[in-house]
Formats: sequence, structure tokens, C-alpha cells
Amino acid sequence: MPTVTTQEELKGFYFSAAELKALTDWPDALIEDYLTISENIINIVNKIDATIDDMQDVAPLAASVNRIKAQHNFLLKTRADISSLVASVNRIKAQHDRLSKSRLDTADLVASVNRLNGLVGKAVSRLMDIEQTSRAPVRKMGIDRFPNMVSILPNGHLRIGSATGENFLEVEIDGTVRFVGNATAWKDIMFPQAPPKTTGVGNPSLVTWNGNQRGYSYAVGDANDFDPQEIEHDALVGSTATWHVHFITRDNETERTVKYELEYAIEPAAGAVPAPTTISAEFVIPANTTVNTPFRENLGTFVIPGIARLAYARLARIASSGTEPTSDPVIGGIHFHYEIDTLGSRQITTK
Repeated sequence: MPTVTTQEELKGFYFSAAELKALTDWPDALIEDYLTISENIINIVNKIDATIDDMQDVAPLAASVNRIKAQHNFLLKTRADISSLVASVNRIKAQHDRLSKSRLDTADLVASVNRLNGLVGKAVSRLMDIEQTSRAPVRKMGIDRFPNMVSILPNGHLRIGSATGENFLEVEIDGTVRFVGNATAWKDIMFPQAPPKTTGVGNPSLVTWNGNQRGYSYAVGDANDFDPQEIEHDALVGSTATWHVHFITRDNETERTVKYELEYAIEPAAGAVPAPTTISAEFVIPANTTVNTPFRENLGTFVIPGIARLAYARLARIASSGTEPTSDPVIGGIHFHYEIDTLGSRQITTK
């Protein structure tokens, strides 16, 4: 008899009950059948090993060998089927895990969408509350009556106002606020009057005109400089600004006429300050005008050349074409109205 029996070799090919339970979901009866077949094969082989030397009839042995071979092939096929079954089970389990995760992800997504819907609903409700409490006659944020009131441009800028017109407020992508068209606003730059460097002929006189308040009155031929002022960073470059003069009457007048002349110069972006520009205007003080009546009158216009540039001004009173006032009016000040299109400038000296 061989040292290692065929019985021992065959035992290594077959599954134990523990292995079958770990690899399959077979019922105990099927596992017992499998183990019985395996044990029968091993027992037959053991008998063959014991009686092979005494064998008298080859035909029964061949038949037994064929049965053993068939059963052995069946067990090998069963082993392969079990391996395939285990692989299939593993694939199904992996798919189930993915589906379970997808279900969780989907649930999270639905929850997020629901939260977003809730936030949007609250925001819309808040906007509606603001709109209803405002004094604006437009309903529903202007969507019904003005569908183009708010728009986002391809460059990311937010435009409020006429989306296709020329009048709107625009918030640029960097947060800069810009006013366009009718959305622009007006401001003043006031020029404080510098005390005259000398007194006497050609210089205004310091007079008391309202209680203890004092100011400078200009006789015909008097002139004085004003402190220079910088053109503000919010100015709309290229727009037209208007010079004004403020003066105050000092008598109860019949109709009188007064005329003022302004010299001004504005610093260029580079180079020397140009020669001053001179403008003048004549104004009528109507009859029955009482003492201390203020007037604000236009002197002329100029184009804003740039920002962060000093403007220099000198005011003079010159002879008018009519009857001059009995008492020289007091000059309250000069200034210019200018248009703004931003809250400031992007850079220190450039828009």
C-alpha cells in the first residue's frame, strides 16, 4: 500500500462543513449530502487501496473507477460552482453597498434642497415684507411692472434700473458702485474766502451785516482770492460743472444790478498750471428786495478734467450795465456744483 493513501489525498480536495457554511447559504441537508458523497468516494477509494493487489475482476473495478471519476468530477464542478457563487454574492453585496450609499447621498441631497427652498422662501418673504412697508408704488420688487429693473450682466456686474437703457446703478464685480445717466447725483465744492492780503482800494472790506456776524463786501473794482480746493474723487470726469456766487443785500432796494467776474485755473494731470479762465455774469436785484436777502447765481460752466486736482479761484466785482446797489453786497462764498458717478475713485488719482 502506498505511504500516502489515495484517501488522504482526496480529503484535501473537498470542503468541510464549516467551509461550506462560510462560502454558501446551503441548508444543512444539502451540506450533509455533499459530505456523504465525499465520504463514499473516499471509502470506495480506501477499499480499492486495500484490495487492489487481490483484484480478480477488472470489469467491476473499472465500473467503480468510472463511478468514482463521475462523482469526483461532480464534486470538482460543485467546488467551481461554489467559487462562482461566492464571487457573485460578493458582487451583489458590493452593488448593494453602493445602492445603500447612493440612497443616503440622495437623502442628504433632498434634505439640502429642502433647506435651500426654506431659505429662499424666507428671503422672498422678507423681500415682500420690505416692499410692502416701503413707500415705492411698485409692487413685487418691480418684477410685474418693471421686469428689467434688476439684471446681472455677462461680466458679473449687477445693474439696478433700466437694463437696456442708459440710466442705472451698477455694482461691478469688485464691488465698485457706479451711477450712470439719471442715476448720477450732484455735490458742491465750496471755496472758503481767504482774508485779503492787504486792505484799501481794490480789496473787499470786512463789515458787520447780520447782528454781530461779519463778512466781506465787494465794491466795484474789489477782488480777492479764495482758498484752492481739490476736485473730489467721486466727480464724473468729463461732466459739466457750474460755478456759483453767493451774495447778500445790505439795503431795502429798488431794482439794482450787480456784476461779478471769476478767474479760475485747474491743475493739469502733468505740467504747469494753465493761465486762468475768466468768466463773468450780471445779476438783477429786483425792486422791494429787503436787507439781508441771499442770492445764489450762476457764473459759468467748465468741464471736469480729472480728479484729485486743485482748482484756484479769484472773484472780482466789476461795473454792471445798470444802477449799482446803494450798499455793497456781502459775498457769502463761491463754489461749483459737480456731478458724481461713483462713491470715490478706484485709484488715488484715477477713476
